[in-house]
Amino acid sequence: MVFIWNMETGHAETTPDVHADIITDVRFQSNSTLLATSSLDETIKIWDASKTLGTKKRICELRSDYGDKFFSCVFHPRVPDYLIVGSYKSLKLWKWVENTGNYLPTHEDRISALADSPSRGIIASGSFDNTIKIWK
Repeated sequence: MVFIWNMETGHAETTPDVHADIITDVRFQSNSTLLATSSLDETIKIWDASKTLGTKKRICELRSDYGDKFFSCVFHPRVPDYLIVGSYKSLKLWKWVENTGNYLPTHEDRISALADSPSRGIIASGSFDNTIKIWK
């Protein structure tokens, strides 16, 4: 379940549309109220975290094309319409505003971590194959 903590009221607000399995990553889009969540339920969901309690809005959802579990996600630092998603041996470049994307084979095992550098416009991926790769 995704909770958004309201620091003004001191209460947790929940989203009505939850994941069916373990949530593996949570990321805000830089300078935005958009929140992406990845899960072992083979979905990625993007939410608008600015909505008030009871009206949290799931903007879109990505379901795995091949039954892959999603382990990590990060918004592209320079192209806000893209979310980079880590799965087993590949990155999914998901243009979430159009619900299109491509898989890129990138590692030899699960991609467990993603990080962005907004100032440089690059992404780093870390994997259970003991490698870190930098993507421009």
